[in-house]
Amino acid sequence: MSEVDAATEPPRVRVEVDVEGVRFVEDRDTLALLAGSRTEAARFTEHWTLALDDASPDTPWRLVGGAPVSLA
Repeated sequence: MSEVDAATEPPRVRVEVDVEGVRFVEDRDTLALLAGSRTEAARFTEHWTLALDDASPDTPWRLVGGAPVSLA
């Protein structure tokens, strides 16, 4: 899924990205594992919003938003 919003300034594109990796949430004070796994890879989908940014010609698109992540 992707969606282009050329009417905004700067123009934006919303993309759905399927990724695989290790991800987890831990308590910063106790290092207790709260969700996910420190060792097992998981497949998940991210939803990102990118905005056109002319600050660098090498990287014209900047990540400006994303949907909240659920580790359920």
